Parts: sequence; C-alpha cells; structure tokens
Amino acid sequence: MQLSDAFQNNKISEEYTLGILEIIESFLMRRAVCGFEPTGLHAVFKKLWKDCDSNPSPEKVKKRIVEHKTVQWPSDEDFEKAIVSRPLYQATVTNFVILEYDKSLGGDNPLNVPWVEHVLPDKLSKEWEESFSKKDHEEMHDLLANLIPLSAKMNITLGNKGYSKKKIKYLEDSMFKSARHFANTYEEWTPETLKNRGEKIAEWALERWKH
Repeated sequence: MQLSDAFQNNKISEEYTLGILEIIESFLMRRAVCGFEPTGLHAVFKKLWKDCDSNPSPEKVKKRIVEHKTVQWPSDEDFEKAIVSRPLYQATVTNFVILEYDKSLGGDNPLNVPWVEHVLPDKLSKEWEESFSKKDHEEMHDLLANLIPLSAKMNITLGNKGYSKKKIKYLEDSMFKSARHFANTYEEWTPETLKNRGEKIAEWALERWKH
C-alpha cells in the first residue's frame, strides 16, 4: 500500500515501482516453487518500507530482504532444481506458473481456468508401461514438465489414453497454446523427453523470475 500511494503521489517513478514489484514477485515465486514455508515473511514485509528509509529502489528492496537471515532467497540452482525435480502438481502456485508459460508462447490467452493435465497419467496403463517403468512413473508424473493446461472437459475425455491419442487432441482441439506447442514439439513422450522439457521450462523460469 505504501508503494502504491507513493507511486500515485509521484514520489516514486513507474520504473522503480515496476522493478520493486518484479523483485518481490520473483522472491515469492521462487520460494513457493521450492516449497519454502511462509514463516517469517510477515516480519520481512511489515518493516520493509522503513528498512528502505521510505525511499525504496529495486536494488535496495532486494538487499534488505536478503539481509533477513531467517528468510531464504532461493538461488538460481535451488529454483532450477525445484522446477526440474520437485513434484509440483499439488503446489498452490502451479496453475500460475503453467499459465505464465502459456502466455510466454504468444497467441490468445483463454479466460478459462485450466484443468491441469498429466500427460503421463496418474495411473500407469500397459500402454504407458512401454515407455515408463513404475519407478519412472512414481518419480515423474507430478513434475512440472509433465503438466499442461487443458479444459476440464478435454482432460476427462483423455483419461489414461496413450500419448499417440492425446497428442492429436492437444494439437487439434486445445484452446491453450502450450498444449498445442507440446504436441508439435514431442513426437513421443518418454522419460528422456520429459527431462528435456523440464530443463527448457527451468531455463524459461530463470528468465521469467530472474532475481
């Protein structure tokens, strides 16, 4: 609120205001993706304006947050590792990440709230066992790389179908650009292609939330 008031009263520039919001978003997003508890965040933000001498800049805001020894700012390595290897299906931030990635690909941005689709489904069928072992399935099916946005209706109709059938539906019928892009990019869905997509998403995320 203090930042908003200062901007509206021309006490802080638009450039600094947007830069500060970008810093704070990166801090909170990285923590959420890494699974850090919110403990301690109240203490950081209730004094942040004062800690910045009521004259904040993006650099000063980041410096003051980092100085709080009890609240960790995830490094690039921490963030990348979480994107690639942490099961994120049930994380509260996952829908937002998926939609931000979808927006980054260009095209229309559907207003529909997406249903998060597991490409490699929750239940391992015989068809999927040709590509994924039970261990692969256990470790990979909730990773971000295995998740794409779909409408609830399409998600229900696809169920445990094999990738060859899913791929056609993603490509021809999905309203979400990232689902169509997925089908165009991956001829098959295997542990190797899943890992590859995870690395690409991590590269994008490090640029999107780069602080």
